[in-house]
Amino acid sequence: MVTNPPLLLSIDETCEQLRIGRSLLLQKIYAGEITSCRIGRRRLVSAAALSEYVAKLQPDAADREQG
Repeated sequence: MVTNPPLLLSIDETCEQLRIGRSLLLQKIYAGEITSCRIGRRRLVSAAALSEYVAKLQPDAADREQG
């Protein structure tokens, strides 16, 4: 049986994926670095937004190695 990955992740699931704490994730959300949405009382992060954020991080790592 093939299961599709979730389209939306909870704050805790996003923290697990990024390997960061809840307060740091919330700082990044409120700063606009990671986009999120609210459904009811829950704040959720889309898998696409998570991928975009990680893609933005990768050039920074390459810059540090060169410089």
